[in-house]
Order: sequence, then C-alpha cells, then structure tokens
Amino acid sequence: MAKQIVRIRGLNKLRRDAMLDSMDEFMPDIAQWNRPKGGMFVWVTFPDHINDYELLKKAIDQKVTFVPGSSYYAYQDVRNAIRLSFTQPTPEEIVEAIRRVGQAVKESEAVAA
Repeated sequence: MAKQIVRIRGLNKLRRDAMLDSMDEFMPDIAQWNRPKGGMFVWVTFPDHINDYELLKKAIDQKVTFVPGSSYYAYQDVRNAIRLSFTQPTPEEIVEAIRRVGQAVKESEAVAA
C-alpha cells in the first residue's frame, strides 16, 4: 500500500505541475489560481466579467469541461471561478485542455469587450 501511495503522489505531482505550467503559459494575464501542495484540484479566478457557466459553454465547444465555481457557493454570488481537476488526464492531455480553456477565456474576453 505504501508503494502505491508514493506512486500516486508522484503521478499527481507531475499532473499538477503540468497544469500549473500550462496555466503560466496560456493564461498568465487572464486568471489567478492557487498552487496546491496537495489535493486534486486547482481553483481558478477570473476577472468579474467572466461568467463561469458561459465559459463552460465555450469550453465544451472546445471539448473540455470543468466545474463552475458558482456550484460551490450557496450564499454568495461568485460567478467568475472554476475548479480544475488534475488527477485523471495525462500531463499531455492537461496541457492541451488548459490551452483550450485559455482560448475559451480569450473568446469570452472578446465578447465582453
């Protein structure tokens, strides 16, 4: 069991690093995110004019999905955040997914402008 935990931790670190590096590359000026030391998710916050559900529609068009951040707020009106998981896709899939999310954000920015 201990070997399995070490193996999974190593894989998750590779995947997390792929996600964070990709976000640094594809979304450096359009979002802020946490840099988790553990766990399975990255929380991403966009400028207020980016709506998480509208962004999700654009991301689905790009064949990518995520959980809108507003799903986690019962009593607050937070609509500019998303939660990304890095535990299932390969590092290569993560890089491509983040590129596509970045493209969807840029499309949302163009509509808002």
